[in-house]
Amino acid sequence: IIVTVGSVEHHKGHHILIESMKKILQTKDNVNAYIIGKGSLIEDLTLLRDAYHLGDKIMFVGGEKTPEEVALWINAADIFVLPSLKEGNPTVMFESLACGKPFVGTSVGGIPDVIISPDYGLLCKPGSVTDLTDKILVTLDKEWDHEKIIQYAEKFTWEKIAGEVNDIVKKLLSDNQKK
Repeated sequence: IIVTVGSVEHHKGHHILIESMKKILQTKDNVNAYIIGKGSLIEDLTLLRDAYHLGDKIMFVGGEKTPEEVALWINAADIFVLPSLKEGNPTVMFESLACGKPFVGTSVGGIPDVIISPDYGLLCKPGSVTDLTDKILVTLDKEWDHEKIIQYAEKFTWEKIAGEVNDIVKKLLSDNQKK
């Protein structure tokens, strides 16, 4: 089971995932993808999915999910995929890691700063169907240490980040007072 969460807009790369699923299913016929989100491209992506006869393999689950519902979907998945063409530091990446799920995403925005080891997931070139397909297939076949992923994700809790920012501000204020 592959899960992705995000607005269904061009920059999120769902069309790349659909193209990739067409190739993945030539190798593994037991893979399903669930796209969670809403946006202007639902109809277009549904047509693309149906043109490839993947209606039973790619499901659009809709948006407006509570954090608890998103966590249930991620926990039900084997891997989390975010094929974005551009991105910042997506919260959903941290949510997937916190659930112990390997992350497959693109080398855009802050993602490469977080997915720093193949122990947590794999990165691919944005817009590359072939690279995304390869990384998904490797990820599906790999034995993952889910506890290690969860432990790594604990570095990124709101409390830890807020504490680090607070420490930096205190240091800057202290340094400024010394001048």
